[in-house]
Amino acid sequence: MNFVYQLPIFRHTDNRVLKTALGGWQLSGIVTMMSGAPLSLGVTGSNVARVIQNSGNRPNLNGSISYPKTLKSWFNPAVFSVPTGTGTDIYGNVGFNALREPGRDSWNLSLFKSFLISESRGSRFELCADAFNT
Repeated sequence: MNFVYQLPIFRHTDNRVLKTALGGWQLSGIVTMMSGAPLSLGVTGSNVARVIQNSGNRPNLNGSISYPKTLKSWFNPAVFSVPTGTGTDIYGNVGFNALREPGRDSWNLSLFKSFLISESRGSRFELCADAFNT
């Protein structure tokens, strides 16, 4: 999404100094928001893959998946366990793409103002400040 917003402060004031210096500022930006990609979990080590080639094991889910979203732990790993490898508990019960990776939220912003130098010639001076990944 992108946008241009004319800030309403001091745009319609009768004081020419305030209107020239503080009025007429615009804020523009480009915003990118994406949800995280799907993520499948696997189990390493001695599992069904040693018996059946080109296969892999998934863990068991022992509760509901939660997302604490901290730097050390995006999701709660305590609800997963390694399958026992006996009886019906060979393959694990976590579904394909059961988790989501972190999403992306990026804001690139610009604040700018155009100052009129000469109305007859149409010359202007523009002041601009850019900020990326705000």
